[in-house]
Order: sequence, then C-alpha cells, then structure tokens
Amino acid sequence: MHIIGKVCAWLIVILAGVAITLTALMAQVRNSWAKKTADLKAQCETSQQELAEKQQRLRELEKELARITLDWNEYWSNVQVDILDPKRGMIRAAVGPDRGIKQGQTLYAFQPAADGKGTVFVGPFVVDTARQGQCGLRPAWRFRPGEPEKWRYGPGWRFRAAIPTATLAVFRDLEVAFALSDELLDAKQRYLAAQQQLKQSAQQHLNFRLAELHGTDQTPGLVQALEEEEEARNELLVQVDLLRRRLKQTVARLEQLRAENQRLAQQLERTALPTTAGR
Repeated sequence: MHIIGKVCAWLIVILAGVAITLTALMAQVRNSWAKKTADLKAQCETSQQELAEKQQRLRELEKELARITLDWNEYWSNVQVDILDPKRGMIRAAVGPDRGIKQGQTLYAFQPAADGKGTVFVGPFVVDTARQGQCGLRPAWRFRPGEPEKWRYGPGWRFRAAIPTATLAVFRDLEVAFALSDELLDAKQRYLAAQQQLKQSAQQHLNFRLAELHGTDQTPGLVQALEEEEEARNELLVQVDLLRRRLKQTVARLEQLRAENQRLAQQLERTALPTTAGR
C-alpha cells in the first residue's frame, strides 16, 4: 500500500475515535442540558404557581389594608405636642386648619411609646381653638388629675380623625371601669374620713375621761380624789379601831371594877351583920 494510503487509514481511525469520544461527550452534555431544562421548567411552573398565590395574597392584603384604612380615616403623624393647662389636661398640637383641622373636631391622640417603637393611645381630644399651624385640644373623657404628668411631650405624636369602633368600645369600657373605680375610691375615702372623725371624737372623749381620772395641772382627778378619800378612810379606820380597842379596854376595866365593887360590898355586908345582931 502506498504510504499516503496508510497515513489516511490511520488518520481515519484516529478521527473515528475522536468522533466517537465527541459523540459520547455530546450525548452526555445533551442529557445534562435536557435534565437542567426539565428542572428549570418544573421550577418555573412552581414559581408561577407561587407567584399566582402571592399575587392573590397581595390582593387580599390590599383589600384588608383598604378596609382598615377606611376605619382609621385621616391621620397626622410626627406632630409636636406641648402642655397648655396641666390641671385641665389641655395640650397644644403643631397642626392646624392648613392641614385640615377644624374647631370642634374630635381627634384621637397617640403618644410615642416609652421604648421609642410605635405609639400608645392616649384618648380622644376636642379641638377648642384652631389657627394657622397649631390648635388647642381638651380631653373628651373623664379626665383625672395627674394624667398629664405621664404624657411624653415633644415630637412624634399622631392624631387620627377616627378609630375602629371595636377599639373605641374598649376605651369606653375602660373609661366606665375607671369611673366605677373612682366612685368606689371616693366612697372609701368618705368612709375613711368618717372613721377618722369618729376616731378623733373617741380620742377626745377618752382624753376627757382620762383627765377626769388623772386630773390636770389645774384640777385633781378622780384617781387622786379616790386615793385621798381612801387614805382618809384608812386613817379613820385606824382611829375607829383604836377607839374600839380603848372602848374594849374601858369595858373590861369597868367590868373589873364592877366585880371588885360587888366583892367589896359583899364583904362589908358580912362584917356589918354581927354588930346589928348584938344590939
């Protein structure tokens, strides 16, 4: 065979081996891409399903947000608040008619929370005065002295034109509970005052009785008088006892003298009888 034919034969064998190798690699790559394509297709279908579910959830949340926003109505955020009259709980807010505030309107106030996260409901306020850039508000609930001392003045307050009925009902229930507690506290305080008055009267009566018993700097007391009377009585008893003893001794002496007299009389009679008989 010619040498060129041999070279071509070997070249064909080599190329055939390379072709077989490349064909195997191509089949492996094709299978890999086919698997990736199937996986991506399944993942795409799953993602489309999740996307549809999340879009549905988004629409539901948007409806819920619209419903909640409707209940809360208009609001004013990050409002500066200062105290006007602490005895009446009146405050001044840096928001006025230029932002839609009207005199006589009821606003629901929220103050910054103690930890700086969110706000805390304070209560409803009625707009007493409204002018450019500010308004004066007074509490629209049963105000209690000392409450303004617990409010955190400054920026960060929020006012709303309305709040949900359920939340307002909870606030009213608490207000009724506070009113009942105030009435109970007032009744207990009046009862305590009456008891204190009775105690004071009893103490005065006790002091009077003690003065009667022990006396004062000006007048002696019953105890001293009784002690003096008891001492006088004891002295009298001693004197009476002494007189009784003397009387007893006198009676004994009298009896003794009487007996002696009788003896002497009898003796005289015996000595006188013979003389009379001799005559």
